[in-house]
Amino acid sequence: GYCSGTIKPTTAPVGVSLPNMGGCPEKWSSQSYQEGDRVSSMNLVLECNSWPYSIHCGQAGYEPPTDVATPGAWKVAWTVVGSCAGTIEPTGAPNFDPTSNVGACPEEWAAGSDTEYEEGDIVSVITSTAPIHKVAFKCREWPLSRFCGQFSPANFGGNLGWIFVGSCDGTFAPTGAPAPYDGVCQYSKCEMEEMTITNCRPGSSGCSCTSSQSAGVGCTKKVEEEQCNDTDVEPWNSRTNYVADDV
Repeated sequence: GYCSGTIKPTTAPVGVSLPNMGGCPEKWSSQSYQEGDRVSSMNLVLECNSWPYSIHCGQAGYEPPTDVATPGAWKVAWTVVGSCAGTIEPTGAPNFDPTSNVGACPEEWAAGSDTEYEEGDIVSVITSTAPIHKVAFKCREWPLSRFCGQFSPANFGGNLGWIFVGSCDGTFAPTGAPAPYDGVCQYSKCEMEEMTITNCRPGSSGCSCTSSQSAGVGCTKKVEEEQCNDTDVEPWNSRTNYVADDV
């Protein structure tokens, strides 16, 4: 095509001013991130989005601010919150709230099936080895409890099934060996028993005397009544003929 004259110059672009966040946090790496965790890239500070988008924050393909293989996918997991320069001054060793200490540490988490753990089960994981420090997590309610055996509380995906409950120290004291019961174990066993009553009304159903006979002790009638007796609880025996309510 052809043209004439010149294009009217455009105005200078207006940039967006980002808040200065100070020193830059660590760069992104493939690991487990939680909602609110921050990383840096090219002097930008990015914050991990809320659940369920937070599950993508440490996954390959969601590295901010861009991944050549999946451009733009990082925006699902991360949000730019400011700019930074330099590094963040290292912090001291973390202090754990003593009020959240749950006491002795339960057994450490072990991988298993989706039924390995149930709602309310508590496990521990090691957060540091020098000095040794453990924290405890509780398995979430169903259906999230099915993730408790699949994901360690300390690894990526752990927040799907586990809730942090506090730090812990040591182990539970071992319980004593169970002592066999040497007493008598009984239960009230009730059965229908046949009994004979006297002085039944002559001619009445089941009475041995006819209506033409006189009433008296000679007029008897068989009836069934429930009788309950204290009975010893016996070990199971394959030769015994058990009935309903036997113990």
